[in-house]
Amino acid sequence: MVVLPKISVIIPVYNTGKYIKQILSSIKVQNCDDIEIICIDDASTDNSLIILKELKKDFKNLYIIENEKNLGVGSTRNIGVLKSKGKYIWFIDSDDNIELNSISTIKNYIDCDPDILIFNINVFDCQKEKFLNNSWYNNFNNLVDENLRYRIIEYDCYKKFIYFINMTLHNKIIKREILLNNNLYFSNLKYYEDGYFLLQCYSKKPKLMFINDRLHTYNINREQSATTVIKDKTLKELGFYNTIGKVFLFIYDNLKTQDAELFVNFFYFFVRSWYVKCKAFEKNYFLKNINKKTLEIKKVIGEDKINNIYYYNLFFKNINSLKNIKLYEDNTVYHFINSFGLTLFRSKKNTKISMFRIFEIPIFTKRIQNDKTQIKILGLPIFRNRCNENIYMFRIFEIPIFTKRIQNDKTQIKILGLPIFRNRCNENIYMFRIFEIPIFTKRILNNVKIYKIIGIPVFKIKKTIELDVSKIISTIKEENRILEYRLKSHYENLIGCYKQHSLVFSKYRNIYKNNEVVILGSGPTLKYYKKDPNKIYIGCNRVFRDFELDFLFMADYEGVKSYINELANISNNTKIFFGFNMFDNYKHDKYHWKNKLRIPNSFLTLNNVDFYYINRDLDSSYTREIFDDISIYPLSDFYTIAHHAFHFALFTGAKKIYIVGCDSSYNGYYDGANQNLQWSTDFKIIINGWKKFKKFADIYYPATQIISINPIGLKGIFHDEYTEEFLLNTKDNNG
Repeated sequence: MVVLPKISVIIPVYNTGKYIKQILSSIKVQNCDDIEIICIDDASTDNSLIILKELKKDFKNLYIIENEKNLGVGSTRNIGVLKSKGKYIWFIDSDDNIELNSISTIKNYIDCDPDILIFNINVFDCQKEKFLNNSWYNNFNNLVDENLRYRIIEYDCYKKFIYFINMTLHNKIIKREILLNNNLYFSNLKYYEDGYFLLQCYSKKPKLMFINDRLHTYNINREQSATTVIKDKTLKELGFYNTIGKVFLFIYDNLKTQDAELFVNFFYFFVRSWYVKCKAFEKNYFLKNINKKTLEIKKVIGEDKINNIYYYNLFFKNINSLKNIKLYEDNTVYHFINSFGLTLFRSKKNTKISMFRIFEIPIFTKRIQNDKTQIKILGLPIFRNRCNENIYMFRIFEIPIFTKRIQNDKTQIKILGLPIFRNRCNENIYMFRIFEIPIFTKRILNNVKIYKIIGIPVFKIKKTIELDVSKIISTIKEENRILEYRLKSHYENLIGCYKQHSLVFSKYRNIYKNNEVVILGSGPTLKYYKKDPNKIYIGCNRVFRDFELDFLFMADYEGVKSYINELANISNNTKIFFGFNMFDNYKHDKYHWKNKLRIPNSFLTLNNVDFYYINRDLDSSYTREIFDDISIYPLSDFYTIAHHAFHFALFTGAKKIYIVGCDSSYNGYYDGANQNLQWSTDFKIIINGWKKFKKFADIYYPATQIISINPIGLKGIFHDEYTEEFLLNTKDNNG
């Protein structure tokens, strides 16, 4: 009979080669016959894995798991949970250590069968080299009555205080079946992943036991530890707004339960603790975020209830009590007034910038950067000049009063934006213009001199009839402004695309060569498709609302505005790709529709998001080509996001690709919504794009079988298959 271990000790390891021996040694000296130790190396770049393998020789119950790539502490712990066999789980950091006899002490108390065992810990400051009397980590001592310790207590006994005790995992042992039975796993949050995990655990009403014993030593301020690295970071850099979004959604889902007021009280306790930590320049943004969420809470529980909640009142009371608070940060001075922490005025001064704001309205700004001086009043550019060896510029209200440029042997003078004078002089050409009228031109082109006055050829002298064709072509290219611009744009796009795509797509090359991939478009025929859990799913646009996906493609076009904010509810297991245009002749026109971004920049900071480039409408060969290597070149777009998903699926090397819901016709969406014809495209262009992809796939991916499920516009392009439900519910069964 196989005896399962009582405790699984799960230790995520990332670049802690200096300390891993210490934690394992503190376990080894104890009675650990009936425990297992699972160390998961999260793709460390130091010698952590080598040390682990060396130490394994001294343990019979040490198991090492290697992550192929860095997944983060949350996902790494989840792997440990799934691989563990113990009745209880103890999550320990690889740079901490446990106290002598802690394991035997834990074994004694888990025989009472609590769902979660909570104990005290020691806190050691590695910089000060001393133990701290830190009451926060052991704050349950102030909240839990003595008569509730050393015994099992139910949810009704602890619910009023449990969400206010230390929300870290260092001092908690959790029964494994509680996690597995309730699908409780860690989210890959940059910060507060322990707190969000425990918040979900406690909501399942587990049986708890509190003991006074100190069983673990938590090391703080250790070099390169997570707590040390985050000290100087802003809340945005810490991913706080992603975290608070998760916490808020959890609270919001419980607003109609009998414990709604308890959860709301915790929410404002949580945001209050973070408000005091955030930097001065973040406070306004922080409060705007919280005020929006407060409105949502009020809609559900009502104004009367929320006004009686303790931490809600304490949070806003503290903010409203602020009067003429002055904070100094870097070179900035912030002055707050009594209105939800609103900044009354802000000033900043250094050698490069002077700034003065009232109520966040920029009253006066002066910037000096790259030989350019700019002055703005009320956000309007009043004055700007630039002076270096090649250019002098003077502007008022962005009106170019005077500009002089010297570039490539050419001098140009403009007044009020009008070209007044231009000349060019080199060994082959001399030109003199006034108001763009060519007054005099002399050109030497392959031994032929041509003279023009006011654009009219006056005479030419031919010395020889020999023609140097290459030199003629070179001269024409040099003088063709449009061609020069296209070449420059082409080069910039190529470099920018390569830098981004090599990071985003390289890892997916041929990754699914043994898998079948399904492209889910949003056409009505999608509703006739039954999902097969054994396939890889790539969704387009709105389908994330109703389908669990492995990948989601969305492009920065007008239609996404109606559902972009719903991405807050998407699973962390879905990789999201946002597509953006590469600009050429549009990039200087801020009013052009392509430059009006629909995808907020805040979405690009999420952990499971990357962006990529597409080649729609480019004035270059990019528009006409489908490239086989998307780790270098843009994804091809013939006016549908499904082309991006299909291009990516081919790149993954899938042995079979199913195209579902890509109807390519004016028949609405699978969820019953109608298409906005203002933003729709002639589907002939889209269908011709699919035909181009068919030729491309036949050449570059001949082994990939491509199947179109219930095709309408795509009928006859790929191998067609129909579902029985589609045939029964469609008058025209497509043959």
